[in-house]
Parts: sequence; C-alpha cells; structure tokens
Amino acid sequence: MSEDQTTAEPAGAAFQWAKLLFAVFITIGFFGVIVFLIVYGKPAQGGDALVALAGSLATAWVTLIGSYYRTWSTK
Repeated sequence: MSEDQTTAEPAGAAFQWAKLLFAVFITIGFFGVIVFLIVYGKPAQGGDALVALAGSLATAWVTLIGSYYRTWSTK
C-alpha cells in the first residue's frame, strides 16, 4: 500500500458510516430543496437564500459523488 493510499482516508467502520450518513443527508437536502423550488417556486422573501442553499448543496453533492467514484476506481 502506498503512502497516498494510507493518508488519503482514515480507516475504520465509523468513518465509513459517517461518510454514508453525510452522503444521505446531503442528497436528501439537495433534492428536497430542488423539489421545493419546483413545486412552490422561489419565495418572495428569503428566496435568494434558498437558491444560494441549493447551489451550495449542489456543489457538496457533486464533490461527494466525485469522492465516491474516486474511491471506487482505486479498488
């Protein structure tokens, strides 16, 4: 095992569960905000903050999916 593989991610079942829960919460939040915006539209008050939240969640979701694919491709 190379040094990059040993320092890239901490080992252990607890880390894997945390990563899975993080992925689930981000995915639910991202699609929840998107569905809310589609169904109800952008609210007059606080709508810009909701759109910014959707953008932040989209960035986190894309990073998370990229992380999973990077992890799967190295196995």
